[in-house]
Amino acid sequence: MPFEASRLSWCVFHVVGTAGIGYGVDDVWSYGRMGVPLSFVISGFIVPLSMDLAGHKISGYFRFIARRMVRLEPPYFVTIAFILISGVALAHIPQLNTSHPPYTVTNVLLHIGYVNAFVGQPWLSGPFWTLAIEFQYYVVIGLLFPILVSSRTAGLAMLGGFAALSIVSTGYVEFLPPHLSVFGTGILTFMF
Repeated sequence: MPFEASRLSWCVFHVVGTAGIGYGVDDVWSYGRMGVPLSFVISGFIVPLSMDLAGHKISGYFRFIARRMVRLEPPYFVTIAFILISGVALAHIPQLNTSHPPYTVTNVLLHIGYVNAFVGQPWLSGPFWTLAIEFQYYVVIGLLFPILVSSRTAGLAMLGGFAALSIVSTGYVEFLPPHLSVFGTGILTFMF
C-alpha cells in the first residue's frame, strides 16, 4: 500500500506542476527538483537488485520490459487523461479567461513510448521527461545487466562508460546519457 501511495503522489506532483495551481502549493512542490536525481539513484539500485533476485537473463528481456511498463504506464496514462480532461474543462470556464490547451492528437499519441523526446515535441506535463529517462534506463539495463553481473571488472568498466557518456552528452537532458552517472551511483551500491 505505501508504494501505491507513492505512485499516486507522483501523479499529483505531475498534475500540480502542469496546472500551475499556485497558492503556495508550487513552493512546496518545488522541492521535487531534488527528488528526480534521488529517484534515479534509487532506480539504479533497486532495478538491478530485483533483476538479480529474479535471476534475469537476456532471454527474459521482453518480459522485463513488459513488467516495467505495467508499473509505469497506468499512472502515466491516468495523469495524461486528467491533464487533457482538466485542460478542456478549464477552457470552458469564462472567468478563467483561458483557451483550449494547444494539444494535438499527434502530440498526445507521441506520449506512448515516450517518443516526444526523440522528435522534439513538447510534453503535456513538464516532469514527464523524467519518465522518459526512466524508460530509457529500463531498456539499457535490461540489455546490459548480464554484463554488469558477469564480473566486478566488467561491471566497473560498464559504469566507467556510463560516466564518460554522462560527461560528453550534457546538452541532451531528455535522453539517458547525461543521467547515466546518477543511475550508476545506485548501480555501484548494488554491486558492493
